[in-house]
Amino acid sequence: MKYFIRSVKYFFYFAFLFFVLTWAIYYFMRTEQVVAYSDMFKDNALVKIILFFILFAGVYPALGFAKKKVVFAGSADAYMDIIEEAFSAMRYVRESADSGRLVFRPKSQLLRFTRMYEDRITVVLSGDSIEMEGLRKDVIRSAGVIDFKARKRDEQRHENA
Repeated sequence: MKYFIRSVKYFFYFAFLFFVLTWAIYYFMRTEQVVAYSDMFKDNALVKIILFFILFAGVYPALGFAKKKVVFAGSADAYMDIIEEAFSAMRYVRESADSGRLVFRPKSQLLRFTRMYEDRITVVLSGDSIEMEGLRKDVIRSAGVIDFKARKRDEQRHENA
């Protein structure tokens, strides 16, 4: 159901942006002649554009969202400070924390709006690993930072032992 809702949101988002941009072009580029907005498009072009938006909106959530697993050398609970620090550096705040499940979202309301509030990253702790789910680029970035800092800490502990 989450996938379907995301698809519908993206369809309306793309359609809105398209019509705002084409309206702006129509408004600022019109000449002395009176031309209707619909004359900007060839026959059946709007139908093809809408079909393209439907197709793209149906595929985009599968491409734009991802799951990533990060495995630690010990219990995931021992790395909570690194997880919190990584999200803080990305300007995310913790929205909720249930038993073994953390949800982070961006601080910026403008960023949240431009992402249509589909911007949460869910972190599920399970033993010696975490599984993250959310926007692909943010999940990959945060997983990389968390993995790097965890490995660095483990190396420093190993060297000091």
